[in-house]
Amino acid sequence: MRKFVLLALACAALPACFDSGGGNAPAVAESINTTEMAECNSVNISSINMVGQMTTYYDSTTEEIVPGYLLLNLTSYPAALLTSSSVQIEFVPWYEVINSEKIYSTTPLFFYFMDKSTGVATAPVSALNLASIKSAITQLDYLDTNTTLDEFFSKAMIVLIGVSSTYEAVTVAYYDSATSSSPAHSGDVLMPAFYADPNAFAQAYPLADLYNLHPFASYVGQANTGIDFGVLDDQICLEVTSSDGRAPASLDDDDKAARDRKLKAAPYLAAGKAQSQRPRGEPQYNMFGKIWHSIVESLSMY
Repeated sequence: MRKFVLLALACAALPACFDSGGGNAPAVAESINTTEMAECNSVNISSINMVGQMTTYYDSTTEEIVPGYLLLNLTSYPAALLTSSSVQIEFVPWYEVINSEKIYSTTPLFFYFMDKSTGVATAPVSALNLASIKSAITQLDYLDTNTTLDEFFSKAMIVLIGVSSTYEAVTVAYYDSATSSSPAHSGDVLMPAFYADPNAFAQAYPLADLYNLHPFASYVGQANTGIDFGVLDDQICLEVTSSDGRAPASLDDDDKAARDRKLKAAPYLAAGKAQSQRPRGEPQYNMFGKIWHSIVESLSMY
């Protein structure tokens, strides 16, 4: 059996080097760069009973974002996932162009499972199903602790890898091969990091399908500030820790330090991508990050 241990990677609150991707958004005013950034997003897809949080991913040792990685913490999931060998879930990224056309990746994202407390991880897979969960239980040595299928997601998270800066959202597609080769249900999630203020997001990305996925779109018209939206996003991040997940970096220190980090990071996000086509993660993408990214994505099932 092969497994490896992560170097203390944690859900990052510093979306520093992530931009929203797509490359189809118009350039926006420089002043938009000072808005609060959303580091975490709620996942609530009622059609498949999937609930949780999606966050940026951060190396807690170097305090730098891990480019192309997103963490998915599930608190609710389809019951059939643990009972039926014909059911599986895939994560397909997409972006939207100005004419409201969605452009989907031709392949789903790869991901691995990571133990919440130790950082031990599995080899990457491309489908969430009974087989991949059982394999993860073996790889993470959960058999030694008599961990059951029902306890799996209380102990492990999903880490999406290879998330290109081209994409802005992800479709979670639920398949049941016993009935059809097409998705039976699906739902969309806006991928962090993005502008926490939906008004600022709409300026940078005046695209209806993306805007409608913004977690705070219903607050438009109320007297909220950029800081207020940042606080709302921190509450989503806290939901990860309340489910025994790893604490987001911005919640590890005082509020002022967290705000300072996010404001310093903001120019590298959506507006920067629209103006310069800077790849996601480039400003603080150090040599360790490049090597680590290559190692994880080159792993294969044995």
